[in-house]
Amino acid sequence: MSLGCIQALKCNSNTCPSGVATTNKELQFGLVPEEKAVRVHNYQKRTVQAALEIIGAMGHESIDQVTGDDIMRRVRTNEVRTLSEHFPCAKAGSLLDRTAPVRLQAAWDNCSTQSFRRWIY
Repeated sequence: MSLGCIQALKCNSNTCPSGVATTNKELQFGLVPEEKAVRVHNYQKRTVQAALEIIGAMGHESIDQVTGDDIMRRVRTNEVRTLSEHFPCAKAGSLLDRTAPVRLQAAWDNCSTQSFRRWIY
């Protein structure tokens, strides 16, 4: 957004009218990095400041202290889970020896090289 994105939703078409998501030289005329650099810098600086405020409000001094138990996610209108509950950690090798958390193991078991074929060009 700070670069000038107008949310035209043409990111994957190489026809981005603001020049942000295109390699078409004719459309890139509006993308002047020297002018947008200050906006991008300010956006990033304020994003980091906001994240630090949230981390402090959690009672932590560093992002390294934040765990999945600190972050809540609404999964239904009347149900909230921590990220640790929603996305349990798996021990190294647990997917291979079939001792991973149930939901994660089920997703792993459903994967195959064939299921990714449609993404290969």
